[in-house]
Amino acid sequence: MAAQIESLRRLDMQLSTPELLEQNRATVRTLAEWLRHCVRADARPAIALVLADAAAMAGWQALNVGALSQAWDHFELAKSAAREADSKALLIHAQSEQAYVLVDLGRPDDAVEVLRRVQRELAGFACATQRAWLAAAEAEACAAAGRPVECKNALDAAAAVLPDGESDAETPYIVLDRGHLTRWRGHCLARIGDEAATRDLYVALGRFGSDHGRASASLRVDLVQALMQSGDRAEARAQAAEARRLVAQTGSVRQRRRLAALIAA
Repeated sequence: MAAQIESLRRLDMQLSTPELLEQNRATVRTLAEWLRHCVRADARPAIALVLADAAAMAGWQALNVGALSQAWDHFELAKSAAREADSKALLIHAQSEQAYVLVDLGRPDDAVEVLRRVQRELAGFACATQRAWLAAAEAEACAAAGRPVECKNALDAAAAVLPDGESDAETPYIVLDRGHLTRWRGHCLARIGDEAATRDLYVALGRFGSDHGRASASLRVDLVQALMQSGDRAEARAQAAEARRLVAQTGSVRQRRRLAALIAA
């Protein structure tokens, strides 16, 4: 099951299609059923560990297709399983990703508080990559809440703590290096209307192209937003066309709604 989850994760990073959510949901149901009926105390933590990972991924996938209630429930299951597995790393992961549901519900200030609480209570258990991820997620929530100074401070904190090289091996569910952080920074700056967003996003575009599923779709939508803010309508229209293709390919309701709002503005 752990190998299956890792295979699904790789496919999800590349394709990000709604069908992968259904496949993962079936895996989550099976693991949850195993855990409910497992009477061996030595086996339960191992099952719970894989369940926490699978449920958190299902939560993120559900968020992508706009199924917010389903996403919330998956993250709740992931947190419960992480506690049984005694995995602080997976508990941090599930709690912090759940904050994105609050952002999509129009409650970004609550998301900021959740992310800061996770950092206060659990940051001592997080590896360097995870601490950088938490800071960048806080920056994104601050951007959504219209808090630009706090957003930039959190981005600086993420850059300061992120180690060079590949992500830590103990957190395979987090893919974050300097290139990914540049894309994330461009997204946040676009949300707060900072003119530096376009530069960061074009740097990220040169690295990611169109073969990273959700990340590529989000990047193109971010470019549309940044270009419209800078007044380059012609290039914004060109990027919007590619964004539509990628959004349709990934089935991302989140990005489709963002793009529609930008075009209507």
